[in-house]
Amino acid sequence: MNIINPLVAEYLNGFYTPDGAILAEIRTRAEEQYIPIITKDVERLLSVLLLSLKPEHILEIGTAIVYSAAFMARSWPDCRIDTIEINHKSYLAALENLDRLELRSRVHVYHGDATETMKQLAAGSDYEIEEH
Repeated sequence: MNIINPLVAEYLNGFYTPDGAILAEIRTRAEEQYIPIITKDVERLLSVLLLSLKPEHILEIGTAIVYSAAFMARSWPDCRIDTIEINHKSYLAALENLDRLELRSRVHVYHGDATETMKQLAAGSDYEIEEH
């Protein structure tokens, strides 16, 4: 369900400029391969929310190829982002994209089931979750 009239969304998307060449390439690849990432209007909304809320830590469930986490890290450099992905192929693509964007020190990708991973993160333990 779209919250914006499709004609309005199309008009607004005409003003869209990506946050750097690498993120633009990741978005294009995701759109071509039907990989779920945030829409351009959600990206703009997140940008406003990050600037107003100034979070120190963000938890994202469902990394895909790390587009949204990377966007948030670049938009608000004062936060750490933990993101969880169950699909191994997506997890590996996310790590590759983080390397290309030089964001591995601030965005931590966990590979596994979100329910179990969140329990471990909440416990604050060093455990057997695969993190890179």
